[in-house]
Amino acid sequence: MTVKKTKIVNRLGVHGRVANSFVHQAGQFESHVCVERADDPMKKANAKSIVFVLALCLNQGDEIIISAEGADEEKAVDALVEFIETLPVEQ
Repeated sequence: MTVKKTKIVNRLGVHGRVANSFVHQAGQFESHVCVERADDPMKKANAKSIVFVLALCLNQGDEIIISAEGADEEKAVDALVEFIETLPVEQ
């Protein structure tokens, strides 16, 4: 299992368009991918489900943990962390 922590930088948090792109990118990987709120481990979601990702109510400044397990787990986690960290602050 590969696990990394990152922070939401987007001023608007993870809203519909961002969540859609995040889920689409997560879906490109074979591994099982999860995202969870660092402040509440009980709030963990399948990163390939837009409904579950939106239900996390992620706002700017929130820390999240992205984890994956499977054949391409490192690539999946690295790509999703990069997506979150390079998302324009104003998008």
